[in-house]
Amino acid sequence: MTLSSAETRVIAEFAPFVGGSPRRAKRYLNLYLLIKTGIGFADAQMVSQRALMALLAIVTGLGRPNNFFGVLEGLESQNQTLQGLVDALQRSEPSDGPLKSAEVIRKLIEINQRDRVDYGAEMISALRDLAPTARRYSF
Repeated sequence: MTLSSAETRVIAEFAPFVGGSPRRAKRYLNLYLLIKTGIGFADAQMVSQRALMALLAIVTGLGRPNNFFGVLEGLESQNQTLQGLVDALQRSEPSDGPLKSAEVIRKLIEINQRDRVDYGAEMISALRDLAPTARRYSF
C-alpha cells in the first residue's frame, strides 16, 4: 500500500498531534495504512481519508480520549460542522492537559478549508462512520 502525495502532506500536518516518540509516529502511520487497506479507500475518498487521519491522531496522541467519541455521537443536528464539533468539545474537555481533541479538529478544519474539502455534514458523517474502527485502537 502506498500513500499519495496529498495523503503524505496531510499526515505530516497531523504529526505534531500523535505524540513525541518515533514509536507513536510509526504506530499512527501503520494504523492508517492497515485501516485504509482493509476499507479499500479510493484516492477520490478524500473526506473519509482525512476523517480517519484525524481520528487516528486523536487516539494515538491521547490514548483513550476522555469524551471525544461521546461528543461526536451527541452532536446536535444544527451543529453538523467541524466548528460545531470543536465548540462542543471545548465545552466538555478540561482546560488543562497537553493535547485536546479539539486541537486536532481545528487542524482538520484548517487543512480542509485550504484544500477546499468538505468540513460540514459530510465530514461529520465520515467521522461518525469511522469512529468505531478508530476507537478499537485507542489504549
